[in-house]
This record gives sequence, structure tokens and C-alpha cells, in this order.
Amino acid sequence: MSDPNIDEFYGRVARIERAHAHGRSFVAAGTLAPPERRRAGRVWPVARSLIAVALLFTLFKAALLVQIGAGAYEAKVASLATGGTVDRLGAVLMAADPLTLAFAGGIARAAGTF
Repeated sequence: MSDPNIDEFYGRVARIERAHAHGRSFVAAGTLAPPERRRAGRVWPVARSLIAVALLFTLFKAALLVQIGAGAYEAKVASLATGGTVDRLGAVLMAADPLTLAFAGGIARAAGTF
């Protein structure tokens, strides 16, 4: 029969050895150990995700622009602009901005349709 205190001790030792294997240490604050690196804030992953979503949305608009053509695309955006509040918001979001036009030109050249 095993002693629960011994089991807890060996569990703690195993946890410390795993941490040491991963490069962590258990050093008291204020000793001569090297200072811990600061972790990046939580803002950067959120900003990076928002940038990725914006780029993917712009690529989607560019692909749609290439697929249906500039005239039909502008006609659809204009028809959205005459609708209700949500449709007008969609028209603002789907409007062809310079980045979308640049991506559309690149997609068209890559597809050989330009």
C-alpha cells in the first residue's frame, strides 16, 4: 500500500523534471537568474486575426470582381446601396477599394483573363 504523501512528492518531482526539460526553472525572484522574457500582450493575436479576416475578405471581393466582371459587380453594389440599412452596409463593405482592384488585377493576370 502506498503512502499518499509519497505519491504527491513523486508527482511534484515529476512535474519539476518536466518543467526543467522544457527549459523552465524554479528560481526565487531577486536572485542571479536571468530575467524572464516578457510575453507579448494579448492584443497582437487579436489584431493579427482581424488583419487576416480583412485580407481574406478583400481576396474574396477581388475573386468575385474577376469572376463576374467589373460592370456587373458595380451594378450589384449599386443595387445594394438602394436597399435597407443592412443592404447599404453591405454596399459599403463590398465597394471596390484600391486594394481589391489590385488583388483583382493580380488574380486576373494569374488566371490569364486580363
